[in-house]
Amino acid sequence: MFDREPGIEQTEQVFDSCVLGVDPGVSALGLAAVARHERKPVLLFADTVRTPSDLPDATRLRLLHDAVARAIATHRPGSVAIERIAWNKNQVSAMIVARATGVILLAAAEAGLEVEEYGSLEVKMAVTGHAGSQAPQSMHSSGCM
Repeated sequence: MFDREPGIEQTEQVFDSCVLGVDPGVSALGLAAVARHERKPVLLFADTVRTPSDLPDATRLRLLHDAVARAIATHRPGSVAIERIAWNKNQVSAMIVARATGVILLAAAEAGLEVEEYGSLEVKMAVTGHAGSQAPQSMHSSGCM
């Protein structure tokens, strides 16, 4: 887990509103809070929430909801950005991810936040400037590594 930059408070970092980015999944859900400081993106927080596969689905979804709600309460984003489900790849996996997406949307709605959905290529372009970037390159470009 990554926490905010030492010595800089969130209110000092925010130029535009803080955004909570979410990569939905039931076994692993990615969370990152990003704000602007001096016209540059600043990573405030990043974490992966993992749920044990031996738990009932409803329990796993509640754990994901609670983690997203905690991230919203802690980092007070102005909006939530979520990766759009890729239905054309594996429909069984897409249905599982759709469940996680539902609890993310619920947590955002409970906090009164708007949600924008983006395709995976849009996210890679925004973070790295290259649509063909792999996950480690995206993390390195965003300052996560």
